Amino acid sequence: MKDVIVIEHPLVQHYLSILRDKYTGKTIFKYSLSKRYRIYL
Repeated sequence: MKDVIVIEHPLVQHYLSILRDKYTGKTIFKYSLSKRYRIYL
């Protein structure tokens, strides 16, 4: 699977766990999404 990128950074894992949680509200979801992309850049 050459197209898979594994990122093991603790902050990225934290924000991904928030995004995956089905009980995360819309505001927290959007905030976590924006923080995740800032870490990538």
